[in-house]
Amino acid sequence: PKMEQLLLTALKNASSQNVELMKEAEKTLANFEKEQNFYTALVNVFLNRELDPAARYMAILTVKNGIEKSWRKAQAS
Repeated sequence: PKMEQLLLTALKNASSQNVELMKEAEKTLANFEKEQNFYTALVNVFLNRELDPAARYMAILTVKNGIEKSWRKAQAS
């Protein structure tokens, strides 16, 4: 659960107007991206309607960006 809470905080901060918080959140999300269940956790955040809408939006946006990045790598091969 600790990773989930850190992920949720990072997602909320990624949509912040505070540039420092946003940059720190982007670093945290980049580190989490290496975790095995990262994208599953993002989808779960998005599907949980009880969570902060900004965090849910950032979660699905991060999934979209991950898919695009993956497809670009595959096309380059």
